[in-house]
Amino acid sequence: MLYKGSAPASEPEVAALKKLLEGLYGTYSVETSTPAPKDRNGTYIHLHSYSNLVLYPYGFDNSAKVPNSDALRAGAFRQSHGNDYATGAPGDVLYNASGGDFDWVYRKLGVPGYVYEIGTGEEGGFFPGFQRADNYWKKVGPASASLPRPRTSRTPPRSAEPSPSSRLNVRTTVRSP
Repeated sequence: MLYKGSAPASEPEVAALKKLLEGLYGTYSVETSTPAPKDRNGTYIHLHSYSNLVLYPYGFDNSAKVPNSDALRAGAFRQSHGNDYATGAPGDVLYNASGGDFDWVYRKLGVPGYVYEIGTGEEGGFFPGFQRADNYWKKVGPASASLPRPRTSRTPPRSAEPSPSSRLNVRTTVRSP
């Protein structure tokens, strides 16, 4: 999500994600002198391709002051331990990019936000094949397993059988390039 739109949350997909995340985490505005509280629960991870990086806020300007910078940086390095991903703010290891969701999640919700840039050019670059998902998960799964989760679950209860109206028939065709 790097297209920032014509206004904040102007795109329907972004508006839906915003509503979901605000419902899950609530809001807490982080300012330059008001860091997120240490007991703020949850962590946000955005998987993106490609480069094998773990990025932390701020992405829009690496010279912007991040109140919890030491904690965010330490969290990012814990996540890159064992997978050899380069780690840093986007402007330090890649380039500045405005409109990133992980900046918004940190700044408006007070939740640590990270981006995993996964894969290499040899693994499909920006369009890796789905068959690579298991390999990527072996690298990012263990790192993300130790991160704080939201304290409450908003998962709806499961019924024994889906209702006929909730069933979805999907036909897929996989073609090799």
